Amino acid sequence: MERFYFTFGSSEDYPYDRESYVVVEAENYLSAQRIFQAVHPNPKDKDTVNCADTYTEKAWKEYASKNYKGQEPAEVISVFVGYKHSDRPNYDRCSELMTNAIHAMFDTDAESAKEWCEEQDMTESELRYTGADARIDELESEASA
Repeated sequence: MERFYFTFGSSEDYPYDRESYVVVEAENYLSAQRIFQAVHPNPKDKDTVNCADTYTEKAWKEYASKNYKGQEPAEVISVFVGYKHSDRPNYDRCSELMTNAIHAMFDTDAESAKEWCEEQDMTESELRYTGADARIDELESEASA
């Protein structure tokens, strides 16, 4: 698991102020961005990450961390575990949904996967967080090929 660091500027749309940063633990950069987008969607454009900058752990240690000396992250998000310094109860639900979605959707068809997600009453951000939306798209592509 790699660590990626998300920082913010002065936009009121950002989930945190410019003195804060968020750590996302993920397999790769793209996964980290998807996870961040699921937890903190951009209110103006769902395809744009809602932060000012993103750093790899190496880049963070080399120069970006100097701006945040002694400061703890506002939030740490992991694929299976996440916490925030204030209360965020949806992480437990997302972690459980992710585990179940992986089992329910990889050996099925798109319609069954959609039904499963509906039965779970998954929100749009939970669909993105678990990867269910991407898997359904993939199943639909396979079926039409």
